[in-house]
Amino acid sequence: MITTIFPAAKLLSAQRIELAIQAMAGAANVSHLAAENEVSRKFIYEQKTKARDALNNAFASASADDAVLFSLPVTKEWLHQVVLALTLICHSSYRGVVEFMRDILGVSISVGTRPPTGHGKTGPVAGNSLGQRRQDARAVAAP
Repeated sequence: MITTIFPAAKLLSAQRIELAIQAMAGAANVSHLAAENEVSRKFIYEQKTKARDALNNAFASASADDAVLFSLPVTKEWLHQVVLALTLICHSSYRGVVEFMRDILGVSISVGTRPPTGHGKTGPVAGNSLGQRRQDARAVAAP
């Protein structure tokens, strides 16, 4: 039984990389590279394609994880719902809510700021702070 080992099979990965670089750079034409290394032109083109794919993957601008999943319209009412949800559902501290709004959403609020009541009145009010609203909401929710 005679086994034939093709010259391309004998090439080390470093040699394959060098062939791909030379083919991509146009340092020599593909026919000359193939004849010089005793491989087929098809083999040179395959190495060139592998190298180009590797470069494209290495320098790809966006991955699937960076894709926008959905868009959310943010209104003042929605922000007030987030504040209440963070305090009532997540049991977040008042300072934690302020920090979340500032760091994650880029919205500046203070602990003493009350949400609109529907009558166009907003702003700091004594006795109607975030803590007071939390207590009021719990009292209403209690059976």
